[in-house]
Amino acid sequence: MNCYDEFYNQSQEATRILSESNYAELMKEAVEHRYICHGNYTYHNVIMLKANQISSVNWNSYKNEEALSAAGLRGTIKANMATTNFDRACVGIQITDIYQFIRKVMEKNDWDPDIGSMILDNYNRILPIDKDELKLLYVLLLYPEKFWKITNFYYNGKKSWVPQRNIQKLIGIQEQMDRKKQFLDCLAATLT
Repeated sequence: MNCYDEFYNQSQEATRILSESNYAELMKEAVEHRYICHGNYTYHNVIMLKANQISSVNWNSYKNEEALSAAGLRGTIKANMATTNFDRACVGIQITDIYQFIRKVMEKNDWDPDIGSMILDNYNRILPIDKDELKLLYVLLLYPEKFWKITNFYYNGKKSWVPQRNIQKLIGIQEQMDRKKQFLDCLAATLT
């Protein structure tokens, strides 16, 4: 695993772009208008219901087999959605929720640009994404959060050995680097 330099460079580039962005203005606007963020908008908290099968969810009689996992998103463009677990809801920049969702879905789908574009296009139809938000999304996706999370867990865990599962996760991240870069390049092209 010789990927530290690449992840370090990504974090430096993300920091540079963030420092040149309108993040402070976006946050100020979010606070002024009290924009609400879910705070943990990952596929674990989004239920994709089969299209046109259930118009409203009766949680008392809801059957799990009626749901589609967001990890298997392909082909479910016209699905109804339900969101759960609002315990981390807060005022903030709403594109951060999409970041959390898209990062997890893209990791599960090998950073398929078609899936990323589909998510962003559908979101943009409902709530248009401006250039500043798109730039912030790019920065958040560029930053090697998963690498940081895994290595931080190891270093702060004070273990004398690296758990095999963490090694597998690091290898998985490294294997997806090229596909992630392709998606980020497509996203960056929309910023110019």
